[in-house]
Amino acid sequence: MATARRGSSSWQLKTYGQAGHSSTIFKPNVGYGAIFEASRILNEFREKLSQEQYLTFNPGLIVGGSEVKYDAAKAHGEVAGKTNIISPEVAVAGDLRFLTEKQKEDARVKMREIVARNLPNTRAEISFTDNLPGMPLPSATRNWPPSPTK
Repeated sequence: MATARRGSSSWQLKTYGQAGHSSTIFKPNVGYGAIFEASRILNEFREKLSQEQYLTFNPGLIVGGSEVKYDAAKAHGEVAGKTNIISPEVAVAGDLRFLTEKQKEDARVKMREIVARNLPNTRAEISFTDNLPGMPLPSATRNWPPSPTK
């Protein structure tokens, strides 16, 4: 009996904004900061990708503040900051699961497009790492078991 298996990919998102005092947030010369930019991106991922069959993604780790250190190899982050600062940097590490290579590539295209549309005075970048390829159900058995006949 043939079975399918979803593939696995990792992604890392980094967002950057202009540091400043919280009283200047949203002002034209300061902008929105890295945390609002990361939030916007993650929410758009949810809005645009969450309904696709067999596709899942998850931001499993997020760090943001005035000083951010993220070690991807250890999946460990350290951060410093205060509640009255606009964060200049955020790092997010996540997981992407898919059934086919096409589904993975289509999702990555959408994610890159979302990342490219930045809030004022912010920027963002995303990178991907392949872990395990998807294994779709072979076409000969896709409709197995057959529907009962009446």
